[in-house]
Amino acid sequence: MLCHGPSQGNRVTFVSPADWLKDWKGIPTLDAAAGTVIRAYLRAHGPTTAENFDRIWLSRGGTRKALLRGWFAALEDELAGVRVDEADLVMLVEDLPELLEQKPADTVRLLGGFDPYILGAGTNATEVIPADHRAAVSRAGGLIAPVVLHRGRAAGTWTLEDDAVDIRLWDDVPAAPMEAEVDRVAAFLGRQLRLI
Repeated sequence: MLCHGPSQGNRVTFVSPADWLKDWKGIPTLDAAAGTVIRAYLRAHGPTTAENFDRIWLSRGGTRKALLRGWFAALEDELAGVRVDEADLVMLVEDLPELLEQKPADTVRLLGGFDPYILGAGTNATEVIPADHRAAVSRAGGLIAPVVLHRGRAAGTWTLEDDAVDIRLWDDVPAAPMEAEVDRVAAFLGRQLRLI
């Protein structure tokens, strides 16, 4: 019903979308909106379960189960069931070929704080963050620390102070891909960085 308007100094403003968007058709029905949001979530963060989608992204597990099941059932023709680490998950059928083409890699990435990869899975997702290291990532006050990602899993945290990249690992990470990732971040920032 509202969207952000132009700021007025330090004050936030809102406007009616009907005033700004000439093709505005109004707020979609709950079922239509749910399909749009589920598709977007699966494309960015799938595969997952309906329960994880609700718990992590939608309403902290507060959606009525029958309603949630109905939304996923309405998308049945667009969903593929997959099994990952003993878990039965769903994803978009159209994304399945790309997933099947992926090969294991020693890739290392330095993700920033509050990165969507971590938030999309949720900090309780032990397939992404080992349970005994959750507190290092999901810190007091709602802070989500920058993460060292190795082979798709959190392997440590990192900080950047001036030109020093300080990495705290809890898993083994090969030195060469780590150094290459620091170089990639340095190139992105347009400055020299050193790994300490």
